[in-house]
Amino acid sequence: GGSSGSSEANSATASGPDLTMRAPPASAVENEASAPSLEFFNELEDSPMFKQQAVDLEQGAEKLKERVNKLLKGAKKYRDSLDASSAAQQSFCKVLREFCGDVTDEESMDIGAGVIIRYISAFNEFSSFYDLLRSQVNLLMIDQLNDVLLGPMGAVRDGKRRVERSAGDYDAARRKFLSLQRTTQDDVVAQAEKDLRRARSTYDADRFGLARTLLSIHHTKRSFFVETTSGLVDAHMRFFKQGFDLIRLMEPFIHESLGRVQDWRQGAQRDMDLFDDRIAVYLEGGVPGERPGDDQGSASSSQDAVAGRIGHRHQRSVSHGSVGSFTNQVVSSPRGSGPVQMSALQSQMAQEIEASMRLHHQKGKVGILKQGYLLKRSSNLRGDWKSRFFVLDSNGSLYYYTKNLTFIKSNQATTQQRFEQGHAGVPHETVELLTSTVKLDADDDDQLRFCFRIVSPMRTYTLQAESEQDRQAWVCAIQCVIASLLNGINDESGGGAATRGAYASPGLESALSTHSIYTDVDADSTDLCPENSEGDFMTASSFRTELSAEAVEDNPVLDELRSVPGNACCADCGAPMPDWASLNLTVTLCIECSGTHRKLGVHVSKVRSITLDDSAWDETTVRIFKSAGNEFVNSILEKRIKESKSKDDSWLWNADDNEPVVSPDLSSGRGRGMSILQLQRKPTASDPLAMKEEFIRAKYVQKAFKDPGSEAEDAQENFWNSILSADYRGILGSILLGANPNESHGHRLARSIFGKREKQAQGAATAIYGKPVDSATSGEGGRDLSSIEPLGLGLTALHVMSELKDRTLLQLLSLWADDINAKDALKRTPVHYCILNQWDEGAKVLLNRGADRGAVDVYGLTPLEMAMGRGSLTDEDLFGMLAQGQ
Repeated sequence: GGSSGSSEANSATASGPDLTMRAPPASAVENEASAPSLEFFNELEDSPMFKQQAVDLEQGAEKLKERVNKLLKGAKKYRDSLDASSAAQQSFCKVLREFCGDVTDEESMDIGAGVIIRYISAFNEFSSFYDLLRSQVNLLMIDQLNDVLLGPMGAVRDGKRRVERSAGDYDAARRKFLSLQRTTQDDVVAQAEKDLRRARSTYDADRFGLARTLLSIHHTKRSFFVETTSGLVDAHMRFFKQGFDLIRLMEPFIHESLGRVQDWRQGAQRDMDLFDDRIAVYLEGGVPGERPGDDQGSASSSQDAVAGRIGHRHQRSVSHGSVGSFTNQVVSSPRGSGPVQMSALQSQMAQEIEASMRLHHQKGKVGILKQGYLLKRSSNLRGDWKSRFFVLDSNGSLYYYTKNLTFIKSNQATTQQRFEQGHAGVPHETVELLTSTVKLDADDDDQLRFCFRIVSPMRTYTLQAESEQDRQAWVCAIQCVIASLLNGINDESGGGAATRGAYASPGLESALSTHSIYTDVDADSTDLCPENSEGDFMTASSFRTELSAEAVEDNPVLDELRSVPGNACCADCGAPMPDWASLNLTVTLCIECSGTHRKLGVHVSKVRSITLDDSAWDETTVRIFKSAGNEFVNSILEKRIKESKSKDDSWLWNADDNEPVVSPDLSSGRGRGMSILQLQRKPTASDPLAMKEEFIRAKYVQKAFKDPGSEAEDAQENFWNSILSADYRGILGSILLGANPNESHGHRLARSIFGKREKQAQGAATAIYGKPVDSATSGEGGRDLSSIEPLGLGLTALHVMSELKDRTLLQLLSLWADDINAKDALKRTPVHYCILNQWDEGAKVLLNRGADRGAVDVYGLTPLEMAMGRGSLTDEDLFGMLAQGQ
């Protein structure tokens, strides 16, 4: 023992100078600098120093883990913000594209759509740059943090448990080995020694593995973050460089566009200056309203002065054939309630107006003689006064618009064309001036000033002007027109209503624009306002009734629906002023055609009155109507009619058909054996009801006139794509072309929505029953739906809407749903889905449409129970609707 101790001492003495006194060679210093592993674990013995170094590294790793988690959280937020930026960029592009509309139409060109459309592609490119940057952040930062650092940090925890377990095994084996006596058999000692060596080997391997992991984390952190951040900055540099390069290519076009803007602004300023000058001239030449007083001669002197100022202007306008301001020549009229008598000056004005009316009729043009606001007394019991914009035109028509703020545009569009373009107001004819007379004041008992009456055999209109001059100007103008009509000016010009040829000329001057509801047809508008049986175009007087005029006068919904392109006339026969509609087809109908639509059944057409069924016309329904309308629906369901008409040929079912198609009504004898092929045109308002019924049934039930090349499969695909893009018009068009709105969704989205709703339903069931509930798609007794195709999950479009949350879209789809209570594979209705995803508005829409509030799903939960299981139900209206019948 002494010798060994001496040798150990000598060894220590011998080795001491080598470790402390001798300077290390340069190569050793370089190796130490390049091998930072010498910083830890210089001694590998299982010593307290080794363990302390491992503990220090572990603590450092834990601190680093906290930092990394915060960094990872921030990186994910940044990635999500890039996602949001890309989505916002794409959304902005979509909005810009919708704003531009059809770049070929005049309205789009006026807002600079031709320039803006060039920029949309650049914004789309920006979106792709955001996507690329997002992928770089995900790849360089988030994935690296998870793989390089967080992964090994998780391995530290597992390695530490292994070291603790193997250390315990090693201690137990060592105690067992040291507890053996000298008398113990050799084989027992050998086995114990073997177990000890094995335990020590395992322990060493585990502690070295842990130390290696800790050391790897320690060394990785020195380079990882700098490398990752540098790569991320480089990705941003490329991101901005790509954007800069893209914009630089567009720089010449940008400068060119800004140059155009400057030119446009200068032109606009010139127009505004000219407009201001005209306003100044107008105000200087205007006649203020006279003050009523006792002086009986004030009105006469004022009128003479006005007549003198405008006489030369009036003569000049007549000589050029344009509509002059005849009505500014005011003459005195005797006060009283009797008919207004023609004075000498009025007779002269009547001759001039008659000459102008003849000139316009010869040119096939209609001009405005006078227009402006008047108060009209309603014919109801209250007799209240309402402001209306009246127009007196050279056709001898007096009519008014109900919307007070509507400016009447002076262009060459006819009335029906204005409807197609979305005119804000609907004109209402008053009376036939030919059989009318004008009386001053309201009546014998009314003391209101500035009133006059237009009396005809049909009815009396009581009107009030803003001043005495204004009243006498209107009275004078109407009297002059009546005198011209009595002279037979309309008879000489073709019977009082312009013929098709008279208004086919494209060169109408803006000053002579048509505003008369008698002249509302041209060569392209016959689909909207048809010919009658004699071949003449129908006039407003041919369909006007006093009752309907009063019913629709103040109906904003009716005006709004008729402003949709094509909605001013019946979609099926062209009768003007329809006041019925089909909710699901989004078309307006006359009362005759609406009756035929009712016979088709609610699965084909859901008919409502626009003026009587107020509850049916909520804001959502009106929005659906405005997205489609007669023109759009007819462009699909009457495509073959329009194509054959453009070829100047009679429309047939199909040129390739060998046999004529006979509708059920015709084959049953109702049509006297006539084949539908014998119909040579679309029915008009004057055609027999049987012909209209056959056409409507062929159009909507048999879809006989839609494009024969359209495929139902394509329509179904377009139907789902339109739903996902919230394209109301696309949805309706797909259904009209044959898409089945009740078919289950067969894409991956269906499985995703189904899985979300199942998790939500399981949570609601757990809350209701007060104990964990196994999922209906797993566990004992659960259905294995993983192998079922998405189509088999039973998700209809109404189910899918719980994810999209578009009220208008849901309302449209509910109008076409055969079964609003359709159930998915787990017996859940669309109401269940809306409740699960906490979309209260959607649930109320479905319940209002008749959804079953008592339906139970596979967990036995009604929609109300499901709502209570999902949390507090804050919508009192929804709670009341769900609680009914519970």
